[in-house]
Amino acid sequence: MTPRRLTFRSVLVGMVLAILTIAVGLIGTTSYLNAKFVVGDLSMRVFEQTSRRIHDRIERLVEDAAFANRVHRKELDGRTLTADDFPAIAGRFRESMQLAPDFTYHAVGLRTGDYMHVVRRPSGRIETRFSRVGEDGVSEHHDYDITEDEWIDLGVGRSDFDPRVRPWFEAAEGRGEQIWTPVYLFRNPPDPDVPGVTCASPLRDENGDFVGAVTVDFDLASLSRFLGGLRVFERGDAFVAEIDEEGTVRLIAHADPSQIVEPSPTGQSALRPIDAIPRPSLRSLAQRVPAGIVLDDGPLARIPFDAEGEPYVGGYRALGAEAGVRWIIGVGVPEQELMGTVRRSNYETALIGLASVLLAILFGMQLARRISGPIQRLAKETEQIAALNLEPTVLERSKLVEIDLLSTALEEMKAGLRSFQRFVPTEVVQATVRGGRDLSIGGERRKMTVLFADLVGFSNMTEKCRPEELVRVVNCFLEVATGSIVAYGGTIDKYIGDAVMAFWGAPKPSETHAADACAAALRIQSQLDDLAYALRFSGMPKPQARIGISTGDLVVGNVGSTIRLNYTVLGDHANLASRLVAINKVYGTRILLSDTTRDAAGEGIVARPFEPVLVKGRSAENLVYELIALREDACDEDLELVEVSRALLEAYLARDFEEASAMAHRILALRPSDAFARTILDDCRAMRRGEVDDSWTGARRVVVTDGIPD
Repeated sequence: MTPRRLTFRSVLVGMVLAILTIAVGLIGTTSYLNAKFVVGDLSMRVFEQTSRRIHDRIERLVEDAAFANRVHRKELDGRTLTADDFPAIAGRFRESMQLAPDFTYHAVGLRTGDYMHVVRRPSGRIETRFSRVGEDGVSEHHDYDITEDEWIDLGVGRSDFDPRVRPWFEAAEGRGEQIWTPVYLFRNPPDPDVPGVTCASPLRDENGDFVGAVTVDFDLASLSRFLGGLRVFERGDAFVAEIDEEGTVRLIAHADPSQIVEPSPTGQSALRPIDAIPRPSLRSLAQRVPAGIVLDDGPLARIPFDAEGEPYVGGYRALGAEAGVRWIIGVGVPEQELMGTVRRSNYETALIGLASVLLAILFGMQLARRISGPIQRLAKETEQIAALNLEPTVLERSKLVEIDLLSTALEEMKAGLRSFQRFVPTEVVQATVRGGRDLSIGGERRKMTVLFADLVGFSNMTEKCRPEELVRVVNCFLEVATGSIVAYGGTIDKYIGDAVMAFWGAPKPSETHAADACAAALRIQSQLDDLAYALRFSGMPKPQARIGISTGDLVVGNVGSTIRLNYTVLGDHANLASRLVAINKVYGTRILLSDTTRDAAGEGIVARPFEPVLVKGRSAENLVYELIALREDACDEDLELVEVSRALLEAYLARDFEEASAMAHRILALRPSDAFARTILDDCRAMRRGEVDDSWTGARRVVVTDGIPD
């Protein structure tokens, strides 16, 4: 079945319609997303401000209670306390309660079982209780109403209360420092049960023995009232919860106390578990708080959640661990309250977009009639290009400027494609296209600099790394090497597996080709060091490289066949640069230069000489240098290393092995792991034993394999 073919007119109208539809859609979507972002950002700012106000309120409560507790401990510590001290202590506690209206209790419990507290009733009245545990284990207490002038006796009672078994007493004794209890219900009939928290510190006598504990307690009713006074949009909610050591979350403060305390038929109310919180939005937000939350004073964390099918936006933040309590603050609001206006605006945008699309259909139909004829002629020409029939043709000039430009561009494209059929470096292609000529085989002799850079340990990597990791490592190395070479005006010749070959001085001539190659090599090593530091915890192998550079007369040009060319360099110095890569391994170095490169680079670099070497493929000795730094970056130690290395080489070649050994030791003082100095030391020992003949020239024969070694 032949597929249906479309006319240019229908395609153009469809394209205009599609473009406009996409544009309208993108504008509408972008507008909606931007508005959503702004509203979301605004809501998070409101959440942040609200949670910060709650945070500051809690922090003030906790700090005031901890401070008061430390003051009381300082007053009572270091002496033996008895029940006879309770009246005086009660007076000081009453003064503290008057100064801090948020405190509910001040209490002292002794190891003898004696106990006293000062309590603030919901009415604001301050009462005192003295209690003592009898031999039968029953506590007898005496209550007083304290006024400015007198103590009013409220009566005597009995109970099973024993301070020594209270969690705050046991924790203060066990830990020996100020502690905070988990939130629990304060039961002080006839007042209703309210959640509260205790800050307790141990008391010790003059001998340092534990005698009891002093506490400052406050209930969370005032905090709940504070939350009730906050406005979180129209239907927003805020709460405070506690997360225990096992990760269990409990609500401890909310504007509606019924969400916190669960009444019991037996009269013993309890803090509600999360699943029993009546309000669905509050329950859902509390359930989304992660059990493994880090208790640090960080920013508000955003939590999207649903409650009975309605989406909400919420957030939570934790008090810092230094506060002493394991509390978190939560805020939530229905998403509809935030996004309702945005959605209405998006609907209006959609209506405007629809009207624009209808107008675009009419415009597209008119435009198609004007240009369909010339386009058909150009379509035939593009079919010829698709068939790689790139012979020049003469097209009829069009009265439409755009169509005429397109006709010209097609002819220029064909000329460019004829050149691109033979692959050569970009600079050569660009020059060829601009010149309007084809590439040809051939080359010219120039003085140039060649660089080889090889990835260290590639064979080991292939055994130990997965192929994907190996590709990442090689790509990281080649990316660094290529960027550095291009940055200093080099031309990438080819990638040879895990190595790269580059040259300077062609196709554009350069007077600084040797210095530029040295600068590129130093930058490669510097960036590889930075990359290794960045990857130190990634588990990936850290790419390292060995580099060889040589300068001299080379032939540069197009090598290959009539159907495929390679723009490259050939010559003795290219082979020498390849050999220098391997010689790095002998001397434990990273960048080696030939003497011709050292001379051509001039005083812009700092390099130290090594002994002459003999390599495969060259009969002459080659003095090699280790590239250390650019002159502007060199330190005093680098310059000293160069001078000592020169002195070592002169003494060594003059057969003054004592002086050469001394210079080698000086190098080892600067570089304890210097392989060249250690090699010279070994040679000097052998020479002093008479293992040298008259034919010795100081040159070392280094055997390396062909090509780039591992």
